[in-house]
Amino acid sequence: MEDFDNRLKQALDQEYSADWEKLSGEQRIDEMVLDTFRGRNRLLSIFASIVMFAIFGATVWCITRYIAAENTKELISWAMLAAFGMMAVGMLKLWFWLEIERNATAREIKRLELQVAMLARGLGKDGK
Repeated sequence: MEDFDNRLKQALDQEYSADWEKLSGEQRIDEMVLDTFRGRNRLLSIFASIVMFAIFGATVWCITRYIAAENTKELISWAMLAAFGMMAVGMLKLWFWLEIERNATAREIKRLELQVAMLARGLGKDGK
């Protein structure tokens, strides 16, 4: 595998080096999160994050009302609303993590396509 990597690095030329540098490094988690707001679905991501923060605020308000409830009916109502809010926030966070994973997978596929293109070009020059 090391020999293959060395041959790939030798096959790099100026045309592919910028793309390779952009795709080769691992992204930090904050870069991955910000990439969800830069893609084709950025408006949906922005809307989902606004909804998530609104539901979180409503959940906090339901918890404060739950604490201040005086009878059992109110207690159960506020607890159920708070539980629903927590589940909704959890589902939206899960959706965001799936978007992050989708972007990471697409990035790896692009990286592999670039490697195959560079390898094919390198093999074409050698005549092998």
